[in-house]
Amino acid sequence: MFLSTTILWILVARLCGGSFKKLAAAEIRGAWMIFASLLVRFVLYGGWLKLDSVTAGVLHTGSFVLLLFAFAANWDIHGMPLAATGSLLNAVAIGASGGRMPVTRAALEASGLWEKIGKALAAGESMTHTLVEGPSNLAVVGDCFWFRLPWGTPNVFSAGDVLLMIGMFFAIMELMGTSLRRRLVKRRRATG
Repeated sequence: MFLSTTILWILVARLCGGSFKKLAAAEIRGAWMIFASLLVRFVLYGGWLKLDSVTAGVLHTGSFVLLLFAFAANWDIHGMPLAATGSLLNAVAIGASGGRMPVTRAALEASGLWEKIGKALAAGESMTHTLVEGPSNLAVVGDCFWFRLPWGTPNVFSAGDVLLMIGMFFAIMELMGTSLRRRLVKRRRATG
C-alpha cells in the first residue's frame, strides 16, 4: 500500500503543479532505508522466502523501524513527523504481536479478503499478519479499516498507515514544489 499510495501522491502533486525534476533533485537523507524497508516487505508479502516466524517477525518489525529512522532523518520536511508517527504505531503494533500486523476479521470480511486469506490467518500461516478476533487492544492499532480501490483491489489498513500516508502526501507536495508547498513555507515563515 505504501508504494502505490506514494505513486498516487506523486501524480497528484504533478497535477497540482509539482515538478518531477524537483523531486529527483530533492535531498532525502537515509533514502536507502526507505528502499530497504520496501524491499523487505515486498519479499515478505510475496512469500518468496520460507522463513521461520521469529526471523520474519524481526524483519517485518525492522522494516517499519527503518521507515521511522528515514522519516526522522528528514524531520524538517513537512509531513515527515506525521509519517514517522504512523510508522512508529505500525512498528509497535507489529512488535507487540510477535512480528505480525494484527488484522481484524471484520475488516477482512468487509473488504472481501476473508475468503482469500482467512483460513491461512486463522491457522497462523501468514508471515506478515495475525488474526485478532474479539476485543483486543491490538485491534485498535492493527489493520482494522478497509477499502476497495475502484479497480477492485481490496485492502485493509491501520491508523498508523493513515498517518503515514497523510504525512507522505505533505512531504511529496513539498518536495515537488507544489503551490501547497509554497503556502506551507509562507505560513512557516509567518509563524517564526
